[in-house]
Amino acid sequence: MPKFTLKEPQFNEDTYLGRFEAFRATANPFHAFHSNKTIQAMRDLVTAQNEAEAAHFKSTGDYKVERSEEQIKQLRIAETVVSTAIHPDT
Repeated sequence: MPKFTLKEPQFNEDTYLGRFEAFRATANPFHAFHSNKTIQAMRDLVTAQNEAEAAHFKSTGDYKVERSEEQIKQLRIAETVVSTAIHPDT
């Protein structure tokens, strides 16, 4: 299984195409149709990943934890939805 962390950007933001893909992902209008329950579940998923990364960092000095490709895909979607739907101060 590949190692993964939410601390690294999904796209290479050093290139125009990478910045465009990052913007396209966050500006997706379909994110407006997620229910509050779905958004909360995604927030819980992201929170659990952040806690797992912190615990892994304490024991190994590395934030990257092993996740399956499907888990990485779900985490990336959840991270994008949470970052666009929930204000950071709430």
